Amino acid sequence: TGIVFAISSLMLMCIAFCPGAMASDVFTVRDGVLIEYNGTDLYVVIPEDVTAIGERAFAECEELIGISIHDGISSVGDEAFYGCMGLESVELSGSVEKIGDFSFYGCMNLKEVKLSEELKSIGENAFAVCTSLESIWMPDSVESVGDYAFYGCMGLKDVRISSGLSKIEKGVFNFCGALDNVVIPKRVVEIGDYAFAGCMGLADIAIPDGVEIIGSNTFQECIS
Repeated sequence: TGIVFAISSLMLMCIAFCPGAMASDVFTVRDGVLIEYNGTDLYVVIPEDVTAIGERAFAECEELIGISIHDGISSVGDEAFYGCMGLESVELSGSVEKIGDFSFYGCMNLKEVKLSEELKSIGENAFAVCTSLESIWMPDSVESVGDYAFYGCMGLKDVRISSGLSKIEKGVFNFCGALDNVVIPKRVVEIGDYAFAGCMGLADIAIPDGVEIIGSNTFQECIS
């Protein structure tokens, strides 16, 4: 089904009937990588010949509400949707294996994210300052989550951490003030500096016996 942002019947109708919604001249594609989008449409369909979303391809498209990306996309590049404040939901198809650094940084209206079952890595600050994000469910295929990946997601309350992780990196959930319950997977041996600092609502965290290292200020200001 591809990746669908802000799925709604209105979006689908607009994609089908709005003038200019399918215009190919607004895309720059090289060797299968979407390099740049130069349009102003609220809803966008990615061309079928695209296999990856490049760095900053849609960065700061603040008017962008919805985007439909076909199955076959393997990665979302660094800062690909940086500052797209109109986006409300994200669904990643099974073909997406990598989300780059700062990919969705500052998407402040992003409320819902469905991650690919084949996803392997989430980059640094990938969803940082997505202040409306309410939950995240990581599939067990995820093997790495970069520093500060969910930094400042103040609305984030429900989190399921991948059992494929062996380390919780620095500041991953720093300043996720609404987060109240966390279960650390059994494979984890290290929890990095500031990983849960500023999680003022955190009242319950299950840490397995196998954890050998807990970094500095990991639970700073966890006053609950």
